[in-house]
Amino acid sequence: MDLYVEGNSPSTKNITLSMLQTKPKKFVDGAEVDVNLIENIYNQLCASYRPIALDYNNSDSAGKVHFEILLHIIEELTTYYWSIQQGTSQRYVAPFSNFIQGVNVNFEIYDLYASSRHIIQKIRETVNRYDAHFPRTENDWYRHFWKENENGWDVFNLNYDTTIEQSLGVYEDGYEPIADQEEFQRFNINKLILNKRNLSTVNHIHGCILYGPDRYYDPNHDVYEYESNDIYKWPNYQTASDRWGGQTRGGNRAQNGLEIVQGPIITGLSKTDKITCLPYDIYRYNFNRRIMKNRGLLIVGYSFGDKYINNMFYRMSQIHGDDKRVVLIDFWNMQTIYEELHRGPKDHPNVSDDDLTARLFEQHFAQEYGNVEALMFVKRVAHHDLDIWNHFDCLSLTAPMVSDNGQLMLFIGGFKTAVTQYGNRIQEFLGL
Repeated sequence: MDLYVEGNSPSTKNITLSMLQTKPKKFVDGAEVDVNLIENIYNQLCASYRPIALDYNNSDSAGKVHFEILLHIIEELTTYYWSIQQGTSQRYVAPFSNFIQGVNVNFEIYDLYASSRHIIQKIRETVNRYDAHFPRTENDWYRHFWKENENGWDVFNLNYDTTIEQSLGVYEDGYEPIADQEEFQRFNINKLILNKRNLSTVNHIHGCILYGPDRYYDPNHDVYEYESNDIYKWPNYQTASDRWGGQTRGGNRAQNGLEIVQGPIITGLSKTDKITCLPYDIYRYNFNRRIMKNRGLLIVGYSFGDKYINNMFYRMSQIHGDDKRVVLIDFWNMQTIYEELHRGPKDHPNVSDDDLTARLFEQHFAQEYGNVEALMFVKRVAHHDLDIWNHFDCLSLTAPMVSDNGQLMLFIGGFKTAVTQYGNRIQEFLGL
């Protein structure tokens, strides 16, 4: 997001490295020892996982075998562990375990749970460090962009920070005070959906560092309105972290039998099974609802790694037709592109400058996103399949690139460059 931060930004790679550099602990015969499960899984995946096999020992491996994959493996191993234990209730036996009986699982159940807690806690800590530096004046450009739109935003934040809330100041997220206690807030579905004050809405579909469990004195409080795994909102990170106490809500089961980690942070490869409690299920509903209503869509720094999100993006063409307007903002490795463009005529003497630039954009688009979903989306919005890069008004590393059909505006120079230099143009394009 180009925000000022001391230390590492909360990128997927940096969060993964953080959880590898420190380890959860346990006591064995009175002595504290490291739990090496995450590191062992990571090393095994780097050595044998097909998508990154060629990159083993490459410093970029942490961006490919990342924390979401690691948590998913731990969830699968936990599920299998309980499925093969004698005396386990049939309701906790995953169907797939019947086909791999006899596979030796050399993992202690404590290590599995400690490792999943460690992953969630490292995400929270890394994001909080980033969040804590946001009030600095260096980030005024970011606050200004979100506040200057008089018509407001419907923001669906797939990260875990509170920078949008801090920028907007006044917003609607569905949470409300509770009459008989002042410590935390509960989620009110109608408060968000009706939005009677017509405010910008903030929807943390995948969780937030301010989220945690309730702490009612009466365990039966709201028992007929709320479920035991619903999520509450606390006033600050430290309080939420203290109240959560390292819990990961293990023991929850998806319909396929997988033991999943639900809680303040939704991550892993089974997100749609985890967003079945408040507020996540309503935030997802609101996401679909707002896509249906709004023809303008701003996408910032999204990797296109969540298929259920991508599927709704793809529906923009059917829902809004030629009226849709999409702005996609990302940051690519500029230095590499500059170097290749500079030496291009010498390395490719028979290729025109325009064709060479288009070829480099095609290549780097695949490298930066690491999947075909983003390219598919661009092609769907721009209404071109082959030679897509020849169907923009320009190819630029910093300026907006608008598709020939006028429905897609693409930036690859980062969010700060886009909104500080072209903020008004972005809002006009989206029809705000």
